[in-house]
Amino acid sequence: MNTSTALVPRAHESQMQLVCGSLSDPRAGRTLYQVYSHAGNYIGKQVNRAAHRWGQGPCAIAERIADYFGTGSEREAKLEALHGTEWSEEECSKLIKYALPRETAQTQIQAFRCIVTIVTRYHGTRALFLKSKHLRAGNTEAVISATWARSDDMQPCDWDFHCKLAAVCLSEKEISTILGNISAGQLGFIDIESGQLSVIEHLLIELDRRMNSTSEVLARRYLAGILDLPTFWQQSGPIHARAFSKILDYVVCLLNDLELDSGEDETPSDKVSDNEGIDSIASAILVGVLSWRMPDTESQFWYRRFTEIVRLLRLPRAETLLPASSSLATGPGMGNLIPKTTPETFDILKVAAKMKNRQADNISLWSTGSQSNDSVLDLSFTPTIVHVHVQVTSFRAGGLFTSGLWSSGPRKTRTEAPGNERTTATKARAWILGRLRNFFLRHRQRIHPFEMGTRVFYWNGSGQAVYGTVQSLGRANDGTVIAEVKQQDNGQTISLPVTILRRLGDIEWPPTRIESNEHSNATPLHPSTSNDDIPIQSSTADRSMDSLALSSPFLNNMIGDSIETELGSHDTGPAGALDFHDGQHQPSPSELDWTFSPGTRVFYWNASGQTVYGTVLQCAGSPTGTVIVTVKTENGQYVALPETSVNKI
Repeated sequence: MNTSTALVPRAHESQMQLVCGSLSDPRAGRTLYQVYSHAGNYIGKQVNRAAHRWGQGPCAIAERIADYFGTGSEREAKLEALHGTEWSEEECSKLIKYALPRETAQTQIQAFRCIVTIVTRYHGTRALFLKSKHLRAGNTEAVISATWARSDDMQPCDWDFHCKLAAVCLSEKEISTILGNISAGQLGFIDIESGQLSVIEHLLIELDRRMNSTSEVLARRYLAGILDLPTFWQQSGPIHARAFSKILDYVVCLLNDLELDSGEDETPSDKVSDNEGIDSIASAILVGVLSWRMPDTESQFWYRRFTEIVRLLRLPRAETLLPASSSLATGPGMGNLIPKTTPETFDILKVAAKMKNRQADNISLWSTGSQSNDSVLDLSFTPTIVHVHVQVTSFRAGGLFTSGLWSSGPRKTRTEAPGNERTTATKARAWILGRLRNFFLRHRQRIHPFEMGTRVFYWNGSGQAVYGTVQSLGRANDGTVIAEVKQQDNGQTISLPVTILRRLGDIEWPPTRIESNEHSNATPLHPSTSNDDIPIQSSTADRSMDSLALSSPFLNNMIGDSIETELGSHDTGPAGALDFHDGQHQPSPSELDWTFSPGTRVFYWNASGQTVYGTVLQCAGSPTGTVIVTVKTENGQYVALPETSVNKI
């Protein structure tokens, strides 16, 4: 074959592509491009700031609209009279104008965000936006997105998210149908008599049905706007409480998805999230709860979930992602409701894991009295992780163990053996945890809340107070402190966990709110059982004792600040819910005015937030002056409850 006539395959012109070189390559025009880009960005920012000061731009228009509607009852009144106001319609049309592609991409993003905020916060403004002459006929999502589409493809990465959200906000039909023609004052109202679902309940269903979608973001924004109004917070009742509990559960899930408790060095995700909407609904909840001003907020069954929201919003990462709600959670008003006991949280395991380049002989752990190279496997520990929340102003990992942790005990000198090799920090992680647990458990055994001869009492299953005297103290196999109490009425000696005992005339140990017989820790143990071999099955008692052990003054002096270990959560009533009066006159049962008579139909909320119905059998006055109501539930159980926890049907 003649090679001169062979066909040579050549790339077609359609297969060629233009490759843009890196700006770091020394090519022609690179310097001019960088100069023009930086100069353009700088000039654009200055022009936008000047326009905002002069009342121009999307943010300035949104601020004027917000100032016009105001807050609270004033907002409700102006939203009722919204239709027919030409000023509002003109301002909304100006805001749509800033969303057109002739504006810069950043100006468009600001306009998109302002449109979504105004439509979802101020009920009825959506119709004003749709009347704008800057929107085409049809007003579908595709038409609106095409009106705002850019031709230069130079928009930021979050431009598509905000553009789609604003287009769906103006074009969607389902959520708008739920809101319908309901007046602003009725949006947060929960109608009990009609039996129909309220707007809030419909939005909660949409949030559960349309997870991780644009519709979920809109439903969340609408719900935040309704919670900004005072109507919802002026109601009460079991249905209202159940709806509020679902809202709290949803917000807790949102905050957990943001991973607020993760470290600062976490790699940021490329996914654009609706932090502004989450911040709005969290802020509305905090402001609403503060407006309630309940004297017994801690006794509400939703209090624990609300406390979890406040705890997450007080984390350092929330200050960046959710600035408004984080500022409310750390403010003085919320501090009075939920004291800020743990402003900074860290895990001892993370501290040990980060000590990669430190040598184990630099850590003075020999003062614990055990060999430094003992394995964790040789130690009999039931828990696997101990989370310690420490209130500190500054923290230095290298000096925690050497200077602070062991400074409270006598320091032991140790001469290093000639053949003793250094143990690396990688091997040290295993026995550091073991030595810490040994230290905590050993010193915890010295902490007893009662002395021999202390006069105590406890509540039995019928809600009656049983008095006695502490004879001796011991410890069960699981670490629970057991007290032998000699009863005053019959002289018998029974063994009880110290967590259910209350010292007479002392408010240090507020009684736990009695929810049901199955949650009561007042069941006496067998009197003939030895204190050292008593098998305790009460997880509540274990957790209470662990919290007691690590919140003692002895361990507080170790690190210098308050230490509290949370090994679980348990239902307790508010501190001081059942007040003790030291040496004061206690009213007798004849002096008390019963609220409930035998046979009254009542209900209460259990620890799971469920409504339990029953009938009052009797009322009794406790030595502390608290009225105890005995209720027979519909399933035949007998429950003793404080009068404040029972509601008449």
